[in-house]
Amino acid sequence: MSAQVKLIRYKFFHNAAGVVAKAVKDAQKGCYVLVPSSGDVRILEKALSSDPSLMGKKRMIMRWEELYREAASQLGTPKSKLRRQIDPPDHWLVVHFVLKNLIREAESINVNVPPSFKQRGFVELLGKTLRELLREEVLPEHLWRLNDCERCEKGKCLSLGTESKRLLCRLYHDYVQYLEESGLMDSAQTATAVRHLLEDAPLSAQRWLWGQTFVFAGFLSFTHGQLLLVRSLKDLGANIVVLTPNTGLDIHDAQEQLRTITDELAELKEEDSPQIVEAVLGDYRLELELLARYLVLWRKGYGPLHELSHMPFPGWGRIGIMVEQQRLPTLKEAFDRYGIPYFLENGPSVASTLLWQGARKAWEIAKNDFPTEETAWLLASSYMAAKDFPLEKALEKAPKGLEGWRSFLSSNAPSCLKHLDRIVSFTQKIEGGGTPSELYEALLNLAGKAERTSQWGKALSWEIQDLTELDEDARQTNQAIKELEEKALQIKEAEPDIGPAGEEPLRKEDAMAFLAAWAERSNLWRGVKIKGSISVYTATPPVLTYHDVWILTGADSSSWPGNLRQGPLLTDEERETLHDDPSLALGAFHLPLLPEIRQQRHALLRRLMCCGTNLSIVSRPLQDDAGRPLRRSPFLEKALEGNTPWAKRIHDSPLTRGLKDVIPPDDDFRIKPLEVREKDTPLVPKRFNLLRKKDLPTARFTEKIEKAHLSDLDVWNDCPFRYMASRHLKIEEPVIGLFDTKRAGIFIHSLWENAWKRKLTTSMPLEEIVENIWDQELGKHYPALLDPKGPLNRHNKRLKFQAKRLCKLQETLDEQLKLSRKNLLTEKELSINVEGCLFRGRCDRVDVVEDGVFIYDYKLGSSPNYSKALQLASYALAWEQEEPSMPVNGVIYLCMGDGGFVMASRSENEKTPDKKFRSLSEQKERALEKLEEWAKTLKEGNFPPNYNSDTCKVCGYRGLCRREETPSGGTEEDE
Repeated sequence: MSAQVKLIRYKFFHNAAGVVAKAVKDAQKGCYVLVPSSGDVRILEKALSSDPSLMGKKRMIMRWEELYREAASQLGTPKSKLRRQIDPPDHWLVVHFVLKNLIREAESINVNVPPSFKQRGFVELLGKTLRELLREEVLPEHLWRLNDCERCEKGKCLSLGTESKRLLCRLYHDYVQYLEESGLMDSAQTATAVRHLLEDAPLSAQRWLWGQTFVFAGFLSFTHGQLLLVRSLKDLGANIVVLTPNTGLDIHDAQEQLRTITDELAELKEEDSPQIVEAVLGDYRLELELLARYLVLWRKGYGPLHELSHMPFPGWGRIGIMVEQQRLPTLKEAFDRYGIPYFLENGPSVASTLLWQGARKAWEIAKNDFPTEETAWLLASSYMAAKDFPLEKALEKAPKGLEGWRSFLSSNAPSCLKHLDRIVSFTQKIEGGGTPSELYEALLNLAGKAERTSQWGKALSWEIQDLTELDEDARQTNQAIKELEEKALQIKEAEPDIGPAGEEPLRKEDAMAFLAAWAERSNLWRGVKIKGSISVYTATPPVLTYHDVWILTGADSSSWPGNLRQGPLLTDEERETLHDDPSLALGAFHLPLLPEIRQQRHALLRRLMCCGTNLSIVSRPLQDDAGRPLRRSPFLEKALEGNTPWAKRIHDSPLTRGLKDVIPPDDDFRIKPLEVREKDTPLVPKRFNLLRKKDLPTARFTEKIEKAHLSDLDVWNDCPFRYMASRHLKIEEPVIGLFDTKRAGIFIHSLWENAWKRKLTTSMPLEEIVENIWDQELGKHYPALLDPKGPLNRHNKRLKFQAKRLCKLQETLDEQLKLSRKNLLTEKELSINVEGCLFRGRCDRVDVVEDGVFIYDYKLGSSPNYSKALQLASYALAWEQEEPSMPVNGVIYLCMGDGGFVMASRSENEKTPDKKFRSLSEQKERALEKLEEWAKTLKEGNFPPNYNSDTCKVCGYRGLCRREETPSGGTEEDE
């Protein structure tokens, strides 16, 4: 009986697992089951292990690389003829090696390769293209013909031109040749390598394969290399069963590829269309928060999912959810808040751990000569010297440069020198270069690896006592270090086998790119799944994945299909040239074009929609983080709409909830104590209590506030919430950068006070006075600015320049007043009672003239910022209440930022240099109106945020007032 090829199409693999079991039972000799990934091995093994009829049946569930080892064993292939498969970091090394050799050769003959070939990230792009060519079994001679070459003239190709397709041909030839000469094999070649083993020993292959059964489960399509292997297996007497997803799309899939050799084509019977709940929810954050909320309500028998699904809650362990890696922290936060148990099915990569994050930071600060702030925060990290490092003192003293940091640590924290030394040792190795094994060792030393533990792991363990949330970070960091140890040992043994690519030193960015290739592709052990927890996938799940309920997030057009582009190294036009050239006789060979890649994305989305055996929830955000609307995926639209939709939406219209509904309305369910309705008394999170010693008021200030400072009038008027948080709650805004504007403001006020006191007793110019007292005043109030080598010295120079510029303006103004001046007051205290509230103020300077006074205030900012300010107008009200016989003639803001001023005058006819007057009477009327409103809010204790304030984009309290959760909450920089 000849070998048979049977192809079965399915929608839900849950139903197709029985077909695999039947193939195993019916197998004459044994059954090999091929699946795409190791995750699929686990899923299928679990599904088959529950079938008692398979007890004692020989079966092997494997991937392509395991089939290669099995074939070599069955055929008795000598070890000398076997090729070792390289892993991703080794692949990076070989690709980098052949690329660097090409660039060196081009430079030696004065030929310029395109600049893109030297850019960071090109190795990854080139490697991806080379692997695509290998999977499709493209031969180097195919690319020669693409470049109109009759044969390969390796020594001349660079002189013939440096177009991308010509350079790709040369690089592909070099890569394939390097692998062959070194006895290595790219994982993209595995199916091809298995076929070559069979061709080299045809009699042994036939004895082994005759009557065997091969099941290929979950393959939507085959590469050219895989397809030729399937045909070879069939020709050698093996029975073939192919289980392929049924996406309902007219694409070049496994059914089309195997059409000429398929003996039986079938579809699983009694398969319904996927049952879909479509949800459109808020923005990227709110989408995940609402999904968590709806799941909790469903568990209690309430909410939209309970109503729409018409099915009982399946239990947490029967639910799976897919979310993009960058949104995982938001999902974890939402699940933790709602108490939803979850398990990460994709073990975290080393790149996401503190090990690699610390290494990247170390390299960045070394490249920038150990800047103050970045170095301080790295040394203060929980995995370094958090316990011993004097962070505040470091930021105040502002050491800079390696020697500056050594000096600072020697004097203030000698125990931290060892951490700095490890950073220096690691970065010097990166700078100077090292072999792959030396780079791995340098990274191990950075983490302080000892015999049994690492310094980083030990430091994290100490921190866990106070911060239990670091427990997972500590576990992952220690796992990453263990993974690094194993890789370092492996590469040390394998370097001779890799050849010259493993022996050539890597320096600077190349060294970091190599370590990044390892970190990004090395996954940690995912741990043991806790029973009754949601499965979370941060990448495309294994193709055989199924859950009772499946949640697919982010199903908008920006992800499906996403931003698809032609490959820069091999364009669609060049691919079509290969396909259409009859002289190449490529047969089933096919490099996918951009429209076909789009079709593949379409098919993938449909496969994901079938991961839910009973229900699939397909959600997307209504808008992005900048408030821009997001379109529904056209793939989803095609699947759900039309006369014969492929999937069935079980409700008439999408489940929709926008950002305006972020707080549950009064008629909605409330999950206590996590949520409040619109009219409920706001709850105060416990973490707020860490910000001040006494508890925050639950809704508003219940105690009466009867005092305030007039200097805060503009702060309150701009945003009452910001005023309340800073002035009454005493929550300090985080300082951005090293420069402290508050300390600078205190210094400037003291400078002008003392300068004018001297000015009245001497004929010395104001600019000369400022020069004489500058260092003395700065030393008292902000000594860090005096250090000529410190990072803040530039601010010293800037402020001095601005002060001298303002001296000239003040001298000009003083020329008009000095003849009529009777007195000059500094730091004059004022007060005014409005609506039972006492408002106090202190004038920087008051010029008393014959017919009244002028009130001045010094500002660090520029004059346009104070065109609408009311602070000095309120001072004028207070002055005239205390001194009615001495009216205020004008108020003047003297602005350091641009050397300008803003003035409001009692007389519209007075003239001042280059500035228009504003009416002081109008300013006072407006100030009094605002003081009355302010007094009322102080008594009521009500301080609502102003989301239209210009200061929102730099305000440190946006997280407290929740502005960032509003539709327009993003900053201009975000947009």
